[in-house]
Amino acid sequence: MRHQVEQAFLTARRHAGVAVTYKRFKEMTYHPDTGETKTFWEEVALTAVAGSVTQRELEQGGGTLQVGDRWIVLPKSAFTKQAGEQTEPEPREGDEVVFPDGTVWGPVPTGSAQERSAVFREDPTGTLWQVFLRRLG
Repeated sequence: MRHQVEQAFLTARRHAGVAVTYKRFKEMTYHPDTGETKTFWEEVALTAVAGSVTQRELEQGGGTLQVGDRWIVLPKSAFTKQAGEQTEPEPREGDEVVFPDGTVWGPVPTGSAQERSAVFREDPTGTLWQVFLRRLG
């Protein structure tokens, strides 16, 4: 089944893929000259499959998702655990996804600020993530 999921993703990416840069949030740092700045574990350039949140997803989202939100599907292998990371990398609040038109989107937060968790799904084979995004700024 894993092979089938991978093949379906590759086909979808070939037909509807979009080049994005996924920036995995690490922490806020402060410098006296520049003020607060986001730092990232890594910035990954990849081709993802993107779409808009459907009415069904809005209804199933329990009020977390909003009209105008979108999603991307990407392989879990796109992220690399970095030295100093205590958990396996996964989408989190504070991450940024930059689209070709320059717009910046971030994972929809679950509401648990202490965990910085985000709304995403993992496929049954553990191969792909579907990350729900909201436009930033």
